[in-house]
This record gives sequence, structure tokens and C-alpha cells, in this order.
Amino acid sequence: MGRFITFDKEMSTHLFKFVNKVKISFNPYDKRGTSAREIMDRLHAPRYTEANPRLKFELDVHQKATAPYVEFHFHDEQIFEVKPSYKQHATDILFDVHLRLAELDAQYEIDGKNIDEL
Repeated sequence: MGRFITFDKEMSTHLFKFVNKVKISFNPYDKRGTSAREIMDRLHAPRYTEANPRLKFELDVHQKATAPYVEFHFHDEQIFEVKPSYKQHATDILFDVHLRLAELDAQYEIDGKNIDEL
């Protein structure tokens, strides 16, 4: 079953203004870390840091046998943590993050706030 909602580059860039920090931890030799590594690659696009100068990255690339994780710290102090597995694709994880950010954007709009003014 396909998705009914998509997020283009412009919307994705706008929504990531609501993210203050992304923490990524993975072992590059472990298949479970593939999605975390791909998320790291995608989010290091210059358009995200240009649109949101507050956006910080904490990377932990290690050789331990621990499970990978990705944490998104949102502007409203919520934390969205994902523990990706080798079966979970980065596209699906980022789609879930975009949905949560779209909800946050909608709430800001309802409250009459603008992320660009904060």
C-alpha cells in the first residue's frame, strides 16, 4: 500500500526548523546501523543547516555491539527516538519524523506562532 502523503524538499527543509538536535549512534560494521548511517547522510545536506542554524548533530560512530539509535530533539523539547533495525528503511523513519514535525507545525499555526520568528 502506497503513501497518501509526501514531503517535498521545500516542506522537509521547513519542517526541520523544528529540530534542535539529532543524535545518531551506530556501528558501521553492523547491518542494523545501515538506516542510521543513511539518515546521517541525508540530514547532512547543507539546506537543513542553512534553514536552521540551531540544528546540531551528535554522532557516535563506534565498534561496539550495541544497537543503533537516532534521537530527534524537537523545538518543543519532545524527543523522538528510533532504534532502527536492518529491516527498517531510512525513508520510513524519516517519513515518521516528518509526520511528527508536520503535527508540530500545524499546532504552531493554530497557536498563531511562526518558527521563523522564534
